[in-house]
Amino acid sequence: MSSPGAKPQKEPSDFNFEKIEAHAIAVASYIEQIKASEQLWIMNRLQWLLVSQSFLVLAFVSLGSATKSPLFSDATLSFLRRGIPWVALICCVIVEIAIFAAGRESGFLADARGNMCSYINERCNTAIPLIGRKIRDRKWTLWAGAVAHRLLPLVLGAFWILALFKRP
Repeated sequence: MSSPGAKPQKEPSDFNFEKIEAHAIAVASYIEQIKASEQLWIMNRLQWLLVSQSFLVLAFVSLGSATKSPLFSDATLSFLRRGIPWVALICCVIVEIAIFAAGRESGFLADARGNMCSYINERCNTAIPLIGRKIRDRKWTLWAGAVAHRLLPLVLGAFWILALFKRP
């Protein structure tokens, strides 16, 4: 016996499958919005890295060509020549960690989106491309699309390591 204010249980034949499909599409859209914000974080971090590295390379090259300066002592120039590569290397490491974290979250969201798209394809007779890490129509696009943000901080970091240990 149910309580007076309780809603009656629906039989499976009473379910509105159009509502369920619309709900699945809304969930997939929400997942896509969250994934887009993670991708935007990756792009912003990469842009910040490129801008900061360009200024640091400019300063490092300028200091490398400086011999005597009326503004700075030899000790200050030497400190800056050693300090700039350390600052740049630390920036590369921090950005690499942040991009790795955002990429990992983006991957989990891509899997959820792939599952939702698979669900929608099965129920709505559609052919939405499956773009998850585990469920993916074209597997090569996952690693090819990630080359820039995975390699650029590492390549710049390697450059600064070489600059750091190169003797003037």
